[in-house]
Amino acid sequence: MSVWVETSKKHGQRLCKQTLNPKTKKWNNPKKGTYQPIIVLEKEVQSDGRVFVKDKSILVRSDTTIDDIKNWGEKYSLDDYQEETMKRLMVGVNARKYIKYTVKESEPIDPFNDSNAKEKLQKLSEENKTAKQREDEILEQAINLSYRELRNKDKIDKI
Repeated sequence: MSVWVETSKKHGQRLCKQTLNPKTKKWNNPKKGTYQPIIVLEKEVQSDGRVFVKDKSILVRSDTTIDDIKNWGEKYSLDDYQEETMKRLMVGVNARKYIKYTVKESEPIDPFNDSNAKEKLQKLSEENKTAKQREDEILEQAINLSYRELRNKDKIDKI
């Protein structure tokens, strides 16, 4: 079996495995996993001498901290792409504190029994577009604040 990590600047990294068909001695089609931010491979030698390759990926959840990310990265020898991704993950996790979420109730719209449903849906669509643009601006501001804060604290260098 051949195992490797495939990197896409747009999507992240994914584990790829390919086996050799013992009957035909030809390589089977590779099986490709789901993209993760970072994947590293680790050799695991069994007591009987067999060698296995284990993949380790970083998980970023709602309770993940900058130190969690940093500690995970210190366990492994990372390449340049992975180092840059670690910095971006730390900036993103830190940016959470600059973002406030609110949930508000909206008026139900009955498209079958409300004669003004079309106008209400168009208005709602416009409101959603405006809100999305504002959310994008807020997110960009939060990321910029987070990046500057971490650079000033020497937690990360230039990205």
